[in-house]
Amino acid sequence: MDRPDTMPAGLLEAARSDLGQVYDALERDLGGGDFVCGAFSIADIALFPHLVAVKALNVPFDKARHERLAGWLKRMREMAICRDDVTRARAFVADLAGAGIELKKIFWRGDRIEWMLARGYHQWFMGEIEAGRVIWPGLGVPT
Repeated sequence: MDRPDTMPAGLLEAARSDLGQVYDALERDLGGGDFVCGAFSIADIALFPHLVAVKALNVPFDKARHERLAGWLKRMREMAICRDDVTRARAFVADLAGAGIELKKIFWRGDRIEWMLARGYHQWFMGEIEAGRVIWPGLGVPT
């Protein structure tokens, strides 16, 4: 992102705390199995990009504390579908400016807005709206 502002105080710590609970739940749910639902499924594919991105967002899980989750991520990274996804994502990020991607505004979905409001960052969020630094999702209706 190319933004002149700074992250609100406590936001990163709140994200780490909340995601820590998610990591704990995934660790528990993996149990002795190799995949989230016991066998490889769409759940693993849906979860993979998010758990790859957390490191870049500075909210990674602790591999020592979440050994099963670390093992799951390793297994997923070894799959061609996941390696290809990482390759595409890296290429996309490497060419953000060249692709004309907006770098000054944040794309806000309902779950992100809900989390910000629930954690008490409503004033910061309103400031983002007032400053014109938001991108809203469309209706999702095909044109």
